[in-house]
Amino acid sequence: MVEVERAAQAASTTAEKMLEAAYRLHTIDVTDLAVLDLTTPQAREAVGLENDDIYGDDWSGCQAVGHAAWFLHMQGVLVPAAGGVGLVVTAYEQRTRPGQLQLRQSVDLTPALYQELRAT
Repeated sequence: MVEVERAAQAASTTAEKMLEAAYRLHTIDVTDLAVLDLTTPQAREAVGLENDDIYGDDWSGCQAVGHAAWFLHMQGVLVPAAGGVGLVVTAYEQRTRPGQLQLRQSVDLTPALYQELRAT
């Protein structure tokens, strides 16, 4: 839910106010995805990323690495979440095989659900 807070902050509003618009929260099962794993500082350093590239507001470094991963036919990128909690997988759906990405659940992301998930 930290990513929701970051999006709201970027829009100069609150998460609750932002969620008054329709948003969907998807739970996706991921199987055997060939990703560029950038979860360690050593891996990020190897591709020229610093912590500020991950946790800051300038996305250009991360986007350049993402484009390189796409060019190298990776199926996605695994990185620490910019909000500092958890991980984010960016899956390049066009590069996946049938069954690698399975939608398990979609629900409306309401202010009440946001508060519930944020508390966990």
